[in-house]
Amino acid sequence: MFRFNAKGDNVIRAEGYDKLVGDVPQYFENSETSSVFTDVATTDFGAYAVLDRQNGRVFVYDFDGYLITIFSGLGYMKGDLAEASSLAWNGYDLLVGDRERGMVMVYMATDFGRSALMAVESYNKGEWDRATELYQTALSHNANFYAGYSGIGRNYLMERDFSQAVYYYKLAKDDEGYSQAFQGYRETVIQRYFGWFVAAFLLLAAVFIHRDPLCQTEGGGVKALWEDTRYLFYTLFHPFNGFYELRFHRRKNWVLIGLLYLLYGVVQILKTYYSGMLVGADPYGTNNLVVFAFSLFPFLLFRSPIGA
Repeated sequence: MFRFNAKGDNVIRAEGYDKLVGDVPQYFENSETSSVFTDVATTDFGAYAVLDRQNGRVFVYDFDGYLITIFSGLGYMKGDLAEASSLAWNGYDLLVGDRERGMVMVYMATDFGRSALMAVESYNKGEWDRATELYQTALSHNANFYAGYSGIGRNYLMERDFSQAVYYYKLAKDDEGYSQAFQGYRETVIQRYFGWFVAAFLLLAAVFIHRDPLCQTEGGGVKALWEDTRYLFYTLFHPFNGFYELRFHRRKNWVLIGLLYLLYGVVQILKTYYSGMLVGADPYGTNNLVVFAFSLFPFLLFRSPIGA
């Protein structure tokens, strides 16, 4: 199924788990049972239904391409279609024409179908709280309605409630949505606790400075550490002069070196934990000591020029 714009580009959204092909070919390998679409009916809020003439089925999708429901089939029993030819919306109900029997079948929306369609409509109107309630109602009728979990996650994402969005996107197994929600959640956590992290780091630095023997001698202490820290920035902007002074004239400041190594290792650990994506590192299987050691290992391969 395609939707073309004026330039001829396919702009249809297909964020669901399978392509918009009706019956998935991997389950129906026989070409005689593969879906053949003969008609499509759209709503003004983005949902649409397509008619499979080959198997007499009707597939209903939301605006993102998530499958909402499938119903009907070939046959002559109540609710079956002998030769499906056309369909149209009548509110939340669907009218399907049967050419062979010369009649129109009226498929009325169930409580589940009506709740799901109303949820899509509410989201389209920007009524996210109401859409969440309607998705919850639909899920109470069908707990396997993954599009409902994804829809609730999308609503919470629009409201910037990232923790709830992460939870529902995970239930929906929606990698892309989960990644977006986790990125927002990560930024929120960092903003909330970054001040505490900096305070703890400064406290740890003060303890190192207090216990370092070099800081107890004349010319040592916080002032010397501050001067060496300023010299780091001087080296960044004057690399040739800075490294020449560093190699031949300045002494080692082991406290500063240790703090820089420690900070780099901590940053690598945070990067591992907050990388986002379900396919990323597993926080529960991550060994902090291993991450810290591997982050510093490249520095140990080279001899420091300081004091050489």
